[in-house]
Amino acid sequence: VDPRDGQNVWLDKNGNQTKIYSDDHEVMTGKNQYAPWSGGLNTTVMWKGIQLDIQMTGMFGRYMLNNERYFTENAGFSSNGNQSTTMFNMWTKPGQITDIPAADADIEFDTHLLENASFARVKLIQLSYTFPKSLMAKTGFIKGAKVYFIGRNLFTFTGYQGYDPEVDSNLTLGNYPNTRQFSFGAQFTF
Repeated sequence: VDPRDGQNVWLDKNGNQTKIYSDDHEVMTGKNQYAPWSGGLNTTVMWKGIQLDIQMTGMFGRYMLNNERYFTENAGFSSNGNQSTTMFNMWTKPGQITDIPAADADIEFDTHLLENASFARVKLIQLSYTFPKSLMAKTGFIKGAKVYFIGRNLFTFTGYQGYDPEVDSNLTLGNYPNTRQFSFGAQFTF
């Protein structure tokens, strides 16, 4: 944002600053929507009937356009939709240094909306206890019993500002994030 007038400033294909947005200035960013690195980690730890299972996943080197920001950080949509608190940083007076342009400046789908969507997520944690078979034998009809707690999508570590970096798209708009889930249960064998 130009601190003198609050208007957007882009770089042309030669790296020179311009206030005119044009498709003629497009260049390849070298950033990819498909993660070149992805993986997971599963582990199980058991001790005296207690079992802990942990599953983690991650994608690294992936980029997405954060389309929600186009609408929530755009003064042109302020009369018909909610805005982000970053709009408090909108340019209002000469000399102000900010990344949100003046109210009369149109924003575009450019690299300021392109975000690193790399992430690491704890997909599942399950903690369970299996009762000793000797205890179950005393009941006469229950051969085995287990109680458990499961938590899904508990933690996500990412710099992505959108709702969820684990979306199968190059941009997001209104995609529901993976929900955080908790469940308790018991399993009996007769």
